[in-house]
Amino acid sequence: MSTASTAMPIKDLSKERPGATVEGGEEASDRQLAAKAANGCLSSMENLFQTYHTKIYRFLFAKTQIREEAEDLTQDTFLTACRKIHQYNPRYAFSTWLFTIAQRQATSAWRKKRPTTSEFPDLQDISSTPEQQAQASEDKENIWKTAREILNTNQYSAIWLHYVEDMPVAEIAKTLNKTTPGVKLLLFRARKKLQTSFTSQPLKA
Repeated sequence: MSTASTAMPIKDLSKERPGATVEGGEEASDRQLAAKAANGCLSSMENLFQTYHTKIYRFLFAKTQIREEAEDLTQDTFLTACRKIHQYNPRYAFSTWLFTIAQRQATSAWRKKRPTTSEFPDLQDISSTPEQQAQASEDKENIWKTAREILNTNQYSAIWLHYVEDMPVAEIAKTLNKTTPGVKLLLFRARKKLQTSFTSQPLKA
């Protein structure tokens, strides 16, 4: 995938607003911006881009582990969203709709090759000392590297959206086009696989 001359300026629009919730004012604002964007308001679409660019990029980078490819997929996600903004259903969270597009963009990349690097972006360390922070960082890298190796694409996406993006199970179900019980089963099986690999450091439910 290549970046076209009409592409959105990813590097210039990388700040996020506070996270939105389905019932919260931010999500209502997202719906309003999406409605304006559907009527041709470019600034509204840019505002949505500013809000979600980092989250979408981080999600796609975790899948591809290649920065250039993640940037291309992120750009393709937003270009697709621009083209199909009139298809967005305001009954659902805008973030769910956007992550669904990103998930579809990432599927082909996931099937073509598996990530090999261990770099993992933007996770918060909660340890109190530098030594503990270093160990915690290494542990997280090992967990997510193992996750990329042993989980299938839906299990990995479900785990990422649940633990990193803090997305509710119902919203994950919409993103992955699964039922809510289906996502709960994906999370259960994913945790079980990871617990088998990290028996001394099981994931919290």
